[in-house]
Amino acid sequence: MFEIWKLRRRKKKAERFFDLRHATARKQNNEREMLVAVREWQTETSTIEAQLGTVMGDRIINEAEKLDVEVPDFSASPEYWINEIDPRRFYLSSKGRSHLRKLIDEEKARRFEVKVRWIKLLVPLIAALVVGLGGIIGGITGLVAVLHKK
Repeated sequence: MFEIWKLRRRKKKAERFFDLRHATARKQNNEREMLVAVREWQTETSTIEAQLGTVMGDRIINEAEKLDVEVPDFSASPEYWINEIDPRRFYLSSKGRSHLRKLIDEEKARRFEVKVRWIKLLVPLIAALVVGLGGIIGGITGLVAVLHKK
């Protein structure tokens, strides 16, 4: 949770820093410094976005594995995966995260429906048992009262 917050905060700081640097270079009419600032800004923000994607993707993948939801394979659906920064490390794209979230929500809904089905089955059985036990207890109480009066 805090990791995502920290990365977003770091991205905002980087954007402010490079905006200030770019504005200063523009005031000085230094085109070379403006280009350097833009290039460094692009590099820094793409690195942070890759880290954000990795963290958010890992969380969604962990949740999917806990719920036994199949994570899409890279070879089967490459549009769900990105490997821009580190060629050995793939992370989910926003489209992949959205797809996996949809599968997770469907699995949670299915599990909830199963629980509701059990509750709908058990509540009437418990009610019948309570009514039955109430009748038995009432009968025993009456029998004890009648036997006790003799």
